[in-house]
Amino acid sequence: MADLTGLDFNPDDIEIKDRGTLLPPGGYEMCITKSDVTDNKKADGKILELHWTVLSGDHVNDITKDFINLTNPSEMSQRIGQETLARICKAVGHTGKLTNSNMLHGIPCWNKVVQEDSKTLKDDGTPFKNNRIKDYQPISAKPAGGTSSSATTGSTAGNAAPATKAKSAW
Repeated sequence: MADLTGLDFNPDDIEIKDRGTLLPPGGYEMCITKSDVTDNKKADGKILELHWTVLSGDHVNDITKDFINLTNPSEMSQRIGQETLARICKAVGHTGKLTNSNMLHGIPCWNKVVQEDSKTLKDDGTPFKNNRIKDYQPISAKPAGGTSSSATTGSTAGNAAPATKAKSAW
């Protein structure tokens, strides 16, 4: 038995962050359901965190996150982030000035999702897997008769078995 009284730990005071779901690579009909602007790790820039929810197929209601540099001391990082945000705006049909990320919520688009190795390692030394949205297209870009990839079902981030690649429109 370990005495934890000096730790002053109360689980009610801890915000548990959702790691999201590890989606198999493929095309997904998705929409933004939550967004927030936070400081980057060095606190010298701003990041837009987007929660994307899958709208159809075997992974309906699964969520993956997207992190976009809005401001950054690195001109290249900031440019890439702003180009990504512009692609999202085009995919959901937003034109004109974007004054609030809520303007992008709830509008379906067709996203290409890939898996990448995380910098964080599991106990066995292998990297966790993360999803990254590689492309954003209007819902009209969804392949005829296409549905979301269905290589695995119910996987959670970092614990999924390697998925087989589904044939995608890309």
